[in-house]
Amino acid sequence: MVNPFTAAQRNCQQVILECDALQVVQEIGSLNSDPFDHGLLIEDIKTRLWDFASSRVTHVRRSANVVAHKLAKLALSPNFTSFWFEVPPKCVQDTLIHDCMRS
Repeated sequence: MVNPFTAAQRNCQQVILECDALQVVQEIGSLNSDPFDHGLLIEDIKTRLWDFASSRVTHVRRSANVVAHKLAKLALSPNFTSFWFEVPPKCVQDTLIHDCMRS
């Protein structure tokens, strides 16, 4: 699980961005966005996705996004300054295994 900004820094050529907010997925795929809502962030994501040879943005059910939710909560913890690439944090390992077994 790597965000598009970090993926570009690591020279990844393909990226799949999964999001449980359908409106966000639709706005990223749209030619227009509202700069007064969260359009500037959407435009930044669109721009970053052009850095890849292949990119795709897909909608997933919230139940399929449990790992992202746990990681977001972890990132809000005081003094959290870590990131990972190969071995995920212990707090999401069981959920990742469960997701892999369901796939």
